[in-house]
Amino acid sequence: MISIRSIFSLGFSVLLAVSPAFAQKKAQAKQEAPAQSQAPQLIIDELQARIQQLTDSKDVPEAVKTKAIENYKHALDEISLRNDWGTRRQGYEKDRAAAPEEMRKLQKDLATPPPEPGISPPAETPIAQLEQLQTRAEAELNAVRQELAQWEAEPEKRAKRKVTLAETMAGVRERLDQATKDYDTPPNGSDPADVAASQRSVKIARKRAIEEELKTNDAELQFLDATNDLIELRKQMAQRKVAIGEKLLKAWDDLINERRRAEAAAAAQKAEEAQQEAMNAHPAIRQRLGELADENAALAKRNAELADKIQQASQDRDSVAAEVVKLKDTKDKIDKKIKIAGLSNAVGFSLRQQRQELPNLRIHRRKQKATQNEIQAVQFEMVDLNDRVSASADVEKAAKDILSALDPNLPKEQRKIIETGVRDLLQTNRKSLLDLKAYFAAYEDKMIDLLSAESKLIADTQKQLDFIDENVLWIRSSTNEKLPQKFATSIQWFLDPASWTVLTESLEHDYHTQKTLLTSAVLIFLILLVLQRRIRIRLRGIGEDVFKARSDAFSDTVEAALLTLMISLLWPGLMWLVGWRRCRESSR
Repeated sequence: MISIRSIFSLGFSVLLAVSPAFAQKKAQAKQEAPAQSQAPQLIIDELQARIQQLTDSKDVPEAVKTKAIENYKHALDEISLRNDWGTRRQGYEKDRAAAPEEMRKLQKDLATPPPEPGISPPAETPIAQLEQLQTRAEAELNAVRQELAQWEAEPEKRAKRKVTLAETMAGVRERLDQATKDYDTPPNGSDPADVAASQRSVKIARKRAIEEELKTNDAELQFLDATNDLIELRKQMAQRKVAIGEKLLKAWDDLINERRRAEAAAAAQKAEEAQQEAMNAHPAIRQRLGELADENAALAKRNAELADKIQQASQDRDSVAAEVVKLKDTKDKIDKKIKIAGLSNAVGFSLRQQRQELPNLRIHRRKQKATQNEIQAVQFEMVDLNDRVSASADVEKAAKDILSALDPNLPKEQRKIIETGVRDLLQTNRKSLLDLKAYFAAYEDKMIDLLSAESKLIADTQKQLDFIDENVLWIRSSTNEKLPQKFATSIQWFLDPASWTVLTESLEHDYHTQKTLLTSAVLIFLILLVLQRRIRIRLRGIGEDVFKARSDAFSDTVEAALLTLMISLLWPGLMWLVGWRRCRESSR
């Protein structure tokens, strides 16, 4: 006899199976949210109610209750997972639907010529405030550069994602086939009705979750295919923003450098005038004021020099940064060729040509070392400068020390004029020291930026150099078809007496034009030839001494190396000399 609980469980399973369709009809009738979002919520409510009913029931055996509740919780987890997949799928579909409008907007913006960046701060704006505005512009440029890097890396990232999606979807389809088989398999007749109903719920929920996962993966794949052109437009817009930001940053840099140079020139002019005034100062303080005026003039000159150095460092940094960009563009072109044609002969020749055009690492490493030394020198000089700035803080004390040398009976008005001049000189001295400190800080920042750019250029160049060296060995330097012909020509020349006659005449002519050089070379050859026997005897003697522990010394190793070099270079050196002079004679 069938119990009421069994009838209820069976009815609940039927309700679980038909609830999505019922919810869809209900949603369409009420014109509410889509059915696929309402059906899971209805199932969740039903499952939670069933779990609560089983928990409160005293008629169901404890083992059956535990197993059924566990299955219902698994079903809830699957439903939650399905909801998550559905949310992601809706996001892909929404972004895909919005892509055409964004593409139209970007195409319209890109078709419009970009505005010419410009800055127009008030003429009285302090340099410190201008530097703050420059720092803000640099931060904005860095953010845009990161955005550009993101869009440049996006195509490769998407290509990898598509491969991963294809593999993932194959696995999802296998899991869906298995879930469908499990769903179609009738329940075990020996299981209690509550357990059978809960197992049926798990199968339904798992099958729908896998279906939603497959739909989401497919939606993501369609989104990736539909937005390829959008990514390219976003990259172009980011490139435009970077170009505008770089021009804006350079405009700030040029303006600040020009202000520095103008301030330094004005300070130098003022210091020169102060030197002239110090020569006419009161005799009691003339020497002290003259020294102070000379110090101010030296500081003004140093400020002017630093202003020029700051501008030069900015130009050097821009030049190195341009080389980095050029190197990256060249690498990108080669990478595209390799991606299209593979490691073909044509690509190999392009790699060889690029290798010849790479920046000279030796030169840039020397520049890098010079930049590091300059930064250390600046930092060392700033230590002494900080002490001088601290010592100049008390202007009033320094003024009293200088004015103490004046005659106490000096007229009050004349004393007041002298005091004003002394304080002006001291304040100018302190301002010059502070300006010098600021200039040193700015110069250090520019040199650090230059060092960073040089280090990146060296690293990128070395990386590209290593890549080329690893991938050009398979490129043939010449065609095999011409090798037999070239070999036959060489043998024919070697056996032809006329060729040797021409060679002898050319070497004779070269000897008359380079008599001193060739005579010295022949003498060296003859000396080494005569000494061959003695050198070999000495080498054997050194070899015998090495076996004696007491007579073994590192100097013997050095001597043996030099003697071996003298023996080994004799005939190769002669052949190199003849070949070198033959080539020089032929080039004439």
